[in-house]
Amino acid sequence: MDRATLRDAFAQTYSPPNDIDLGELLDQYRRFVDYQAEHPKAGRYKIANALGIPEGRARSWIDGGMPDVVRGIETATKHGWFQTDGETHLAVTRLVAGIFAAGSVNNVWTPRWSATDGIPVEQDLRQIGAGVKQIDRVQAERGDELEPTTHPRVLGRVLVARGAVKSRNSASTLPSYLFADQSAGRVFVKTYIQARGVTPTDRNHIQIYENKRSDTFHEELAQLVAKHVVGDVSCVKQGIILPPTTVSQTTWLDDD
Repeated sequence: MDRATLRDAFAQTYSPPNDIDLGELLDQYRRFVDYQAEHPKAGRYKIANALGIPEGRARSWIDGGMPDVVRGIETATKHGWFQTDGETHLAVTRLVAGIFAAGSVNNVWTPRWSATDGIPVEQDLRQIGAGVKQIDRVQAERGDELEPTTHPRVLGRVLVARGAVKSRNSASTLPSYLFADQSAGRVFVKTYIQARGVTPTDRNHIQIYENKRSDTFHEELAQLVAKHVVGDVSCVKQGIILPPTTVSQTTWLDDD
């Protein structure tokens, strides 16, 4: 996954106006920026006629407006959320893992994570400049959650562009870049195991059981985990198991 591919996937999370498709909207805005740079005194009528765009759209852009998708791309770029290497990239990958394991992205693109699953969501959100707040739930069936405070909807779109799913239980596959990017794959595996792994009483293995996930998902998860641990990983019905020898030999699972 390169930055251009990631930006394109991010852009596809936006819906353009009814009269135009997304690619054409972006092309119109690029042409507007170029035209205005060459004709800084041109008014909306001249710009609209020259570019073949609605006058209202030209007026909005002259006044400093821009398509939501462009504003989103600028925001994500400024925060480094399109980076595909380095610490910000790994922090965002941990947040993607957290969505798979203990979170969701709602219908207005705001991501949330369980506040009680032992993964460093708060630390990662602060590291990438997204801020964080805790949402305290009064309903017994819902636990407290963590949510970003700075550009939450842009971050939610970035996470989905990176392969996160809006509903945790709807995931059927893992993002392909995790299998090609060694560092990203490892932090994803560690985060997922931290959030979903269970060691039964009087046992030394780690098991992950999720009855709402597909067999394909668990097969891919087992393959990804196997790339980063020392020893075997078993794919079983509704989950995976890391046997005691694998757990004991994979010392980084216990690292902070």
